[in-house]
Amino acid sequence: ESASRERRDAELRIYGLNAVRAMFAKRPQALRKLYLLESRIPQLQPLLKWCVAQRVGYRVVEDADLQKLAASAHHEGVVADVVRDAPLPLSTWLRDLTDGPHCVLWLDGVENPHNFGAILRSAAHFGVSAILLPKQANLALSGAAARVAEGGAESVPLVRLGREDNSIAQLRSA
Repeated sequence: ESASRERRDAELRIYGLNAVRAMFAKRPQALRKLYLLESRIPQLQPLLKWCVAQRVGYRVVEDADLQKLAASAHHEGVVADVVRDAPLPLSTWLRDLTDGPHCVLWLDGVENPHNFGAILRSAAHFGVSAILLPKQANLALSGAAARVAEGGAESVPLVRLGREDNSIAQLRSA
């Protein structure tokens, strides 16, 4: 049972056309399984060809199946099981940071996945370098957040902070 829980924690079910396309464009190797409506086949042709070439399973299903898989009526005709991109530790993110000014968002107290998705979408649009998540925050990317983000979840890295005073000192010195 713990092995299936680990796999569940390591994977994420995303849905929505822009969210799935953005994941595929950024990290296709993360795709584990794809479910889609027959009507989505033309728009997802490159993804389906890749699935065939890489032997990644996909299934054409009915709308009711997608609603069950996504636990949402807002699946937009496609659902994907993907490997979750874990938040980076602050020190790792700072080490790889390019020179010049950066705008980051430190989120505290945000728990609603739709709000998180909207923040991610706006952050991607305005070129935010990262979203900083407090150590104790249990905010994580969900299927709903990824769909509302419309692809923004793939372009703005999530960074996990350590102790608040340490994090502020690290950011200040960077």
